[in-house]
Amino acid sequence: YLVSLVAQNRHAVLPLVYGVLSDNKNHWNQTVANLAYNVLKLFMEMDQALFDEVKNEHEVTQDQKEKRKAETEAEWESLLKEAAAMEAEGNHK
Repeated sequence: YLVSLVAQNRHAVLPLVYGVLSDNKNHWNQTVANLAYNVLKLFMEMDQALFDEVKNEHEVTQDQKEKRKAETEAEWESLLKEAAAMEAEGNHK
């Protein structure tokens, strides 16, 4: 019953669960990893086109998150250097 309900609503369900399932494919607990893999495989078999679309959207989102994280870290690095320079300048007066 649950699988048929998920299958009927896969367009709503898959985008919600794909990220977590994808992350758990490499979980330290082998049972969790296997379950995640099996659920992803089930979705893939249900609707390959939807699965590919959601997978691609997830990859784009992850790339954007990594880019934002790198930009934020670079900005913090710059601010720390600027603060250190200001502190050093203040100590020399």
